[in-house]
Amino acid sequence: MNKGELMDIEIGFHKLSKWQWAGLILVACIISAGLAAGSNTFFVNVTLEQRLQALEDQVNIPVNSTISAMIKESSYIVSQHNVSGTMYTCLINGTDDRAGRLEYYDTDAATVIQAAINAGICTYVKEGEYTISDTITISSANHKLVGSGFGTIFKAANNLNKDIFRIGTGNMFIQLQDFQIDGNSANNTSGRGISLGESGSSTWVWFTRLRIRDCKQNALYSKSTSPSSGCYFVEGCRFSDAGGAGQHLVNLNGVADVQLINNHFGGSGSGYDIIILNNCARVVIAGNYIDYGGQHGVDLYNCKYCRVLSNQIEYNQKHGVRIAPVSAEYRYNIIEGNNIALNNRANAATTDGINVDSTYNTIVGNCITDTTPYHRYGIREGASADYNVIKANVIDGVVTGGILKVGANTIVRNNIGHKTENSGSSTGTGAQQTIAHGLAVTPTRVYITPTATGVTEACLSAPSDETNIYVTVTNLKTYMWYAEG
Repeated sequence: MNKGELMDIEIGFHKLSKWQWAGLILVACIISAGLAAGSNTFFVNVTLEQRLQALEDQVNIPVNSTISAMIKESSYIVSQHNVSGTMYTCLINGTDDRAGRLEYYDTDAATVIQAAINAGICTYVKEGEYTISDTITISSANHKLVGSGFGTIFKAANNLNKDIFRIGTGNMFIQLQDFQIDGNSANNTSGRGISLGESGSSTWVWFTRLRIRDCKQNALYSKSTSPSSGCYFVEGCRFSDAGGAGQHLVNLNGVADVQLINNHFGGSGSGYDIIILNNCARVVIAGNYIDYGGQHGVDLYNCKYCRVLSNQIEYNQKHGVRIAPVSAEYRYNIIEGNNIALNNRANAATTDGINVDSTYNTIVGNCITDTTPYHRYGIREGASADYNVIKANVIDGVVTGGILKVGANTIVRNNIGHKTENSGSSTGTGAQQTIAHGLAVTPTRVYITPTATGVTEACLSAPSDETNIYVTVTNLKTYMWYAEG
């Protein structure tokens, strides 16, 4: 029986008595002792397949974990064993009629894992570090690949210079969960952690509790020319330290209906973003830690109907959040409830907490702060911005100002750290009075309301400026004033 061929082993353990079973394990132990003594004489009547099978049946599978249900429905179980100093990756049948049978083995982990994915609907990979020598492709629908937690590691081989996982075009209902991907960037010049449908779109793909680290290029990547339904769900993951070749950590192009929820995204290449969405629609980025980016924390480039909600966005080199369109149709994004702090680390006072150069966006309820001022503005509109709503944000510790409003039709109201409404009371003198309005901008509306009887004069006696309003009211008559910018 040759290594690497599908095998139907005649000594399946369902045919052995408990004494035969124990004896075979004893043989494996004797073999190990022989190896320690430097002798090969014990191998004459015991095949490699038998030795691997015996080792396999001594490895416990967790039963009290979230993984146990996946194991029960696995078509194949993958594990590693060291025999005579050589590491073998083994493929064990998990179906009822052949449960526990060693089906396939090889010294090349990628070959074995690819065989399991091609043949079954669910593959469980036991704990161990699996060196990946070629891209593992999921090219059929309805497949699950699950590890035993972060102890299951898929590590790029030296000079792999390819993506570790690729999900083929047009596939549906794929789940990847509970394992780690190590991109081994020090020994590669290219390669991503996971690449999605580069020539089209796969739909309904779940990524759960994955750790993707140290990729030369992106941790997660998709490529399409226009927003199409992706339906990708990334939850409970930790992506970090991508971009040894200068790359974004998460780079999604031309996808729609994507959710990035409750993850930690940290560390991207110098001059590159933590998360960049290019030409995307209906993407939700919520409840994440997004930090230590080489450029922006979140970059919505040519995006529409996207929502960035309740994230902690900090220690990025430039903008915390940027909205930058290429054409007018990309609009209607919502930036709400985020804590944006300590960004603009590359060069203080040159970039902002939120920078928006787009139209019809809603920016509300964000907290943009610095203990040492780094942000130029808390929120800044670019030359193309208009018809935005900027309300109820808290801004503190900025260099230049709280909010820079450019669009004539943009609404800025009720923010702390950028006052656009103020009021007060005073008593007239019969002559012009100068009153500091306290607004961050020159008032566009000023109202004078007498609060006493017998007032014969109450008016603005000169145009307001960026500091004061000018009022004339009858001598000794009280009044209220209200200014709005």
